[in-house]
Amino acid sequence: MLKIHQNAHTLWGFIICQWMVIYFYMEPVSYATIGLTILLQGWAVAATLNKCPKPGKNFLTVLTIVCALIVIASNISKPIDSFFNLLIIGAVLKLLTPLDETDLKSIFLIHLFLVSGGYVFHQSIGMALLILLAFILTVYLHLSLYTIKSSAKPRMKIAFRVIFYSMPATMLLFVMMPRLPPLWSMFNPGVAKVGVSDNMSPGDISNIVKDDKRVFRVEFNGAVPDQSQLYWRTLILEDFDGRRWSMIPRGSVGKGVEHFSEAPKDGLSYRVIAEPTQQSWAYALDAPLLQKGEGLFVTRHRTLMYKKTLAERKSYEVISYQDPNVRNKFIQDEFYERNLKLPKDYSDVKQFTLDIIGQEKDEKEIINKVLSYITKEGYVYTIQPPLMQDSVRGVLFTYKKGFCAHYASAIAVMMRSIGIPARIVTGYQGGKWNPTGKYLDVSQTQAHAWVEIWSEKYGWLHIDPTGAIAPSRVESSLETALEASGELNEYLGYSPEIYKFTQNKFFTTVSNWMSSVDFYWTAWVLTYDDKKRDSFLDALSDLKNWLSFIKYFIGPLIIFGVLWYAYRRFQKNKHLSVEEKILRYIIHLQKLLDTPREQGVTLAAYIDRLQYVFPEFSDRLKHLERYCTLVLYGTVEIQEKLSALKQVSKQIKALEKDVKQLDS
Repeated sequence: MLKIHQNAHTLWGFIICQWMVIYFYMEPVSYATIGLTILLQGWAVAATLNKCPKPGKNFLTVLTIVCALIVIASNISKPIDSFFNLLIIGAVLKLLTPLDETDLKSIFLIHLFLVSGGYVFHQSIGMALLILLAFILTVYLHLSLYTIKSSAKPRMKIAFRVIFYSMPATMLLFVMMPRLPPLWSMFNPGVAKVGVSDNMSPGDISNIVKDDKRVFRVEFNGAVPDQSQLYWRTLILEDFDGRRWSMIPRGSVGKGVEHFSEAPKDGLSYRVIAEPTQQSWAYALDAPLLQKGEGLFVTRHRTLMYKKTLAERKSYEVISYQDPNVRNKFIQDEFYERNLKLPKDYSDVKQFTLDIIGQEKDEKEIINKVLSYITKEGYVYTIQPPLMQDSVRGVLFTYKKGFCAHYASAIAVMMRSIGIPARIVTGYQGGKWNPTGKYLDVSQTQAHAWVEIWSEKYGWLHIDPTGAIAPSRVESSLETALEASGELNEYLGYSPEIYKFTQNKFFTTVSNWMSSVDFYWTAWVLTYDDKKRDSFLDALSDLKNWLSFIKYFIGPLIIFGVLWYAYRRFQKNKHLSVEEKILRYIIHLQKLLDTPREQGVTLAAYIDRLQYVFPEFSDRLKHLERYCTLVLYGTVEIQEKLSALKQVSKQIKALEKDVKQLDS
């Protein structure tokens, strides 16, 4: 039986590891679990410092039952959360027990499972590295329990070596093995909802944009459109109750046309990597044609929707045809009527609209006149609009202030009031281009709302009143628009000078680089599935691909192996004393001149013999003898010995050149 050594050092290591696990599981961890963890860990520390006794076996059994009941009660409606919370408390309770070898194995396996399970809730590259660090710490603590007091460095080296040696097998299994559905999609963990909702009141978008969480990233196959053309359609809101706009029931949306009778030209091809949102909608530019996307379909509204909620990062490929000639040019009667309904009398809004457009009947001209009016009449774009009981009349008549959703709602009601079908589109406008990774980063800051109206002549027409009132919002960014209106300080929560400082070249470069690493981690690792595995295996059947495989996979492995061997040799030589290094040089000298040193012959006698045999090298050999004697037998400071050692190395290298010249 191996002896197990428990001490304060190891205890603190386990406590740090357990709090890292709690950080990984922040979503499902209850306050009860956090409170119990603090109390139990405090008890374990006090017992280790001999401030109080550890609990007896019977008391520990009762304590375990009580803790389990508290944890279950605090997560009564979430069985999966209860499971993770119980595991955490079980690991903490183990700190109060004297460990034998069986207990040690169980606590080690529990910690490994908990650390690995953190990936269920976080899949970014940063969190992956943090989980790897926790994994190394767990292995290190396991080794600490088997070793008597000694330096932490050897145990940490072993822990790193264990992880390093497991990497090739891990990578091979990742690339070659079939995939099960991800654990986090099986039980749908509590990932916070982000993004636009299936209903909207005018103030909702102004709240969403204050959160800069990433929503999706886009990689274009070709030229990137101008910022003003990037309208990422997400949801169509058609039901209006006087205050809120809502999406029609999902069953009414249905599948739309996923192909065109004649293939349009000049489509825009791109790939989207969407973040988990716990919602079922996806993002695309107008008139999307889905290329690749598991569980995804195109709706009648020309939007994308998942059959299930988006509980993990997903990748899909789309071609969008933004030419109005290829958009839907039909509208069913039920949708036509739905897009004309108003919940109450808006006769004053109707008269207001008619006064603006006059006798105009062409829908495009109507749009131009309405946008021209709100531009000239001093309507203001603001992220902090006043509270309004009736947002439509408040924006149009009373305050003339609002955010994108306020103006979109007002314009939609204006159109419906004069008999033109209209609806709200919510989604995202623009995005931040990452020049390092060559992709577009879209966050909640880009959340936006605009309007689509129906025309028998033109089909669906796009109206964005924000583009007329605050063109810098559409052409550049929200921050640019708010800086122009003097609201940037309130939006950021800190001074514009700090914001400008964070936008300098250094911060921007570092941010882009880190974001790019996470992007490629997502693109190459997180979205790797059975289809990509099958494509990879099929590609290997081709000789040309085998050559590429050797070039890009086997080749780097060989290079890595050579570098690793050189590093190990360097490390081995690094720990030799100066005397040992001198003896290695003498051995090298014997091989170089092909003259062995006989047993019992002193160094001075051996070099004298070499001078006799090789008179042409006599001067170098004399210098060599002097420096070697100084290192081996001299009573001088170490720095002087190191200096002499460098001279020995220099003389050996010079002698090598002389021998080569003599041979040639």
